Amino acid sequence: QTPSWFVDQDIPKGVSLKKAKVHRLAVNPDVFINMPVLKHHMGTKITASLKNYMGCILDRGYWHGHNLPQCIADFATYQKTTLTILDAYRVMLAHGPRGRDPKYSPIAKYQIISTDMVAADTAATQIFASVARQYKMGDPYEINEITYLPLAEKAGVGTMDLSKLNMKRLTMA
Repeated sequence: QTPSWFVDQDIPKGVSLKKAKVHRLAVNPDVFINMPVLKHHMGTKITASLKNYMGCILDRGYWHGHNLPQCIADFATYQKTTLTILDAYRVMLAHGPRGRDPKYSPIAKYQIISTDMVAADTAATQIFASVARQYKMGDPYEINEITYLPLAEKAGVGTMDLSKLNMKRLTMA
């Protein structure tokens, strides 16, 4: 991607991230569908819907050098999704975000669909921990270790309290 694909945008509610060069297709869309893959990440423990937003910006290095969890929460205040479809069919439990070997990505057969990214990532953290324990692989992170979640909740992006939601669990044979 060349820089001409990106436009300067203010992040009015940003704490650490006040401005960002955002991909022009992600600026003021009528509908924004976020389709992340659940996986391990060295810096944030997991990648799910909120961290997936880094794909919309040009300077990812700034985020890493200026309080990555806060930047993740800040950008979520700029661009909320219409729908998140989080792929957890295979969950990369270690060596993320790029991966090393498929053996570190066991089949879990989950998918999270939500209009609330914070809730989606909260549920994803629970799935990640469950799969890590089941396969005795990676670290079964607890919700308090995913530090961008309470920051995003505090910023009004969504809720970590899954009991407040009308959730449905579907099982396909």
